Amino acid sequence: MLKQNIETSGGDSTPSEVKSFNRLIIEVGAIKNEKNLQATRNGLFETILINGGIFLLYYIKGDVAFVGEDFIVIDNHDIGYKINTSDVSISDIKGHEWEKITIYTMMIHREDDMSIYGFSTQEELKMFQMLITVSGVGARLALGILSSIPYNELVGMIIVEDIGGLVKAQGVGKKTAQRMVLELKDKIDKHLSFIQPVFNQQSNTKNDMQEAVNALMALGYAKSEAEKAVAAVEDEGLNIEGIIKKSLRFLSR
Repeated sequence: MLKQNIETSGGDSTPSEVKSFNRLIIEVGAIKNEKNLQATRNGLFETILINGGIFLLYYIKGDVAFVGEDFIVIDNHDIGYKINTSDVSISDIKGHEWEKITIYTMMIHREDDMSIYGFSTQEELKMFQMLITVSGVGARLALGILSSIPYNELVGMIIVEDIGGLVKAQGVGKKTAQRMVLELKDKIDKHLSFIQPVFNQQSNTKNDMQEAVNALMALGYAKSEAEKAVAAVEDEGLNIEGIIKKSLRFLSR
């Protein structure tokens, strides 16, 4: 349940204070000690200061009342919270209707919209939070990406700069994929080190093959010669060093 705050520090609010949307009252006791948020108990409610239009409801506990295509409804004290989520989280939650779960959440407040986004794991929530920092990637696009590519595979793709894999995600073009790599690759170790990346073997092989071609060209071979040699050892499951060595043997025949 969301309503405008009626009180900021004691005394009656003015109409302008009510319309300011500087605060929201949220019927959930989810945040207790978040350093970046100011929260005070008010009966069953938490009064939470919005910071820059985005703030965190760290989690919501409740019964799964409904599972939709791209959202779930969590019943908490007879109030249903609509929470937008990914296909991965929906798969985790489906089949658990009217069971109590914990969903890790974030609320985003825009000029014309106020929505809750939530996930079955803290790792997927963190990936979502990272994605929406990328230029041109909003919350809906971030959900589409996470629905198309599991978050641990997504981390792997960003690490190896797999643009071809990233553009397969819903709504992602080449420029967006390039921005994701450019803006997130250096942040992975700092902010996502707790996520174990999964690497797509096929994508890795393609990257290694191209690097091997480039290495052979740097040694003076023509592009056509390098590509032919690398193609000859493509199916042998070698790492990049092995590809180059085998390709050089092929070229020396």
